[in-house]
Amino acid sequence: MPVFAISIVLAAFLFFWVQPLLGRFILPVFGGTASVWSACLLFFQLTMLGGYAYAHFLGRLKRLELQVVLHTLFCIGAAATLPFSISEVRSFDSAVMEVMSLLLGAAGLPCLALAGTSTLTQAWWARCRPDRSPYRLYALSNAGSLLGLVMSTWVFDSQLARVEQGRYWAAFFVVYGIAMLAVGTLAARGQSAAIGARERGNELSGPSMFLWLALPLCGSVLLLAFTARLTSQFAVVPFLWTLPLAVYLLSYILAFDHPRWYSRRFMSRALPVGLGAIWLVLFISRMPITRGFAIELVVSIPVLFICCLFCHGELHRLRPAADQLSKFYLFIAAGGALGGGLVSLIAPMIFDSYAELPLGLFLCGLLGFVIWRRENQQTINEPDSMRIRGYFCGGLVIYGLAWVAFFDSRQIGHVASARNFFGVCGVYERAVQSDANRHLVMFHGATIHGIQFSATNRQGDATAYYGPSSGLGSYLSGLTNRPPLKMGAIGLGTGTVATYGRAGDSILFHELNPLVIEQAQGYFTFLENSLADVSFVVGDARMTLARESPQDFDLLVVDAFNGGTIPVHLLTREAFELYAANLSPDGVIAVHVTNRHLDLAPVAAAAGRSLGFNGWRIFHRIGREAGRKTGTRSSDWVLMSRAADWFPPEHLSMEAKRISTLPRVPMWTDERSDLLAILK
Repeated sequence: MPVFAISIVLAAFLFFWVQPLLGRFILPVFGGTASVWSACLLFFQLTMLGGYAYAHFLGRLKRLELQVVLHTLFCIGAAATLPFSISEVRSFDSAVMEVMSLLLGAAGLPCLALAGTSTLTQAWWARCRPDRSPYRLYALSNAGSLLGLVMSTWVFDSQLARVEQGRYWAAFFVVYGIAMLAVGTLAARGQSAAIGARERGNELSGPSMFLWLALPLCGSVLLLAFTARLTSQFAVVPFLWTLPLAVYLLSYILAFDHPRWYSRRFMSRALPVGLGAIWLVLFISRMPITRGFAIELVVSIPVLFICCLFCHGELHRLRPAADQLSKFYLFIAAGGALGGGLVSLIAPMIFDSYAELPLGLFLCGLLGFVIWRRENQQTINEPDSMRIRGYFCGGLVIYGLAWVAFFDSRQIGHVASARNFFGVCGVYERAVQSDANRHLVMFHGATIHGIQFSATNRQGDATAYYGPSSGLGSYLSGLTNRPPLKMGAIGLGTGTVATYGRAGDSILFHELNPLVIEQAQGYFTFLENSLADVSFVVGDARMTLARESPQDFDLLVVDAFNGGTIPVHLLTREAFELYAANLSPDGVIAVHVTNRHLDLAPVAAAAGRSLGFNGWRIFHRIGREAGRKTGTRSSDWVLMSRAADWFPPEHLSMEAKRISTLPRVPMWTDERSDLLAILK
């Protein structure tokens, strides 16, 4: 038993260590968007399905010795592809497929071998010990997964660079291959002496097999939907990747370890309460006067745990006898992969919002009612059963009404919205206090990307975070009798920066998301009314700037950090080296660091100081009434240049500070960054 346990834990540990590790390699390539992690999870779910299918068909071979030989050869072939590396991205036309293609080339075979280990080892154990249940080994496998996830996020990322982790991972994979050879040898020797009656399981039936698929599908949908929701509200960081995934794995551990951890009576009450609680939080988070992320995080994680424990607890109750073990796990993997495909591939094509979260929660409640109804046919009139039925029916009715209200509320002032791999972009019309203040506003997720007044005489006003008193506005307003400027901008929004363009100026926007360009040109007039020559480059700025010849920008505006999704790779030293290479000798970098959750100014300052830049952090605080009249928002900018005394002090706001006086934080690099250290 110890050798079997060690091999299962090691395989699961490696499989879940490599997930956030490869995610960190992939994330910068696609601009740090939250959907990258969903695509990564889909790849690993499909890999799990492939591994379970491999184990299922390998297990059909009668001779266990042949199974061991074939798996050993497969492991040797997989090890020959290591250490892994990420190739160049070829196209953004199908970003999900591109992510999975890159991951497949990097570590597809090793991950496939690891994915099949749990099923294969349990089948070998069942042949050696038919009197012992193999299903607790599945709980042990998930415990190893959880350990790998925690170690990768909290230990390895802080102590080792990505490339170093890749080398260590490859070495441990070789150890895994040796351990599996030892396990197979012991199993082959022990099967002839195996005696005893097999553990009895549930009889196979159509409804049971449907639930084998539906329950893990629901859990997978909720995992990805909650992860997308949390990362879009805050940042795409390993912590918010791994926390929901850790809860998901913990539910599997408890459900498959022992029946005592799952109580149907408790769950029949906890599930409706959890569904109601998450709806209340979703409504609160939509109110502009609240900062509901902390509340949402505190409520979402327990609700995700309750829903996943329900799905996986009921799944364990439906487990078959050991001789059907590989088929059972194949259905589980298929359900997980199908759920991942629905969220990552289908949902962006058919929804213009993150509708998979309420639909996933609704499916969870519906499955609860279906399972209760199926299991309680004989006791339907007993008082306790009637109460349980009331909980589920009432909860589903309320939940359905809340779902309708939630999406109808989106229509207030709604002009247009669309969704793609990079998220949801929407345009809304607002009228604050009077028609004179009527304006259009662009949202990317929950973040304002720009504001423009509807009145013709006010359409040229610099609004949002770019007003005349903002850091960027202060600098450009102070340039009197200036020659034509060559400007670059990372991040487009509504194109408000173009209002500062004069005749003879040129502005080159680098924008990752084609939807942003489409809506900025279709619903706002900043770009078409600008006196400057405006052009675009579509793609991640790190990639597009690296491909171009040096631009000699007089001003480079880096504006990609005020949203919930923080593209960390645009704030590293390597990124600033690239920015500096594209500046004129006296050029200026203006970094927009306004953010509700993170103090990004010290990070930008650290990278700038390391390259010999000096400059200022410029706060612009504006009251609510003044903001309504002018359409501006409070903003936080860091402006830097290598030129001496490049910014006259008289143009600074009262809240300006030299970057040399800002708190010192460890400089971010492509290998290491720490968002938790700069939480506000």
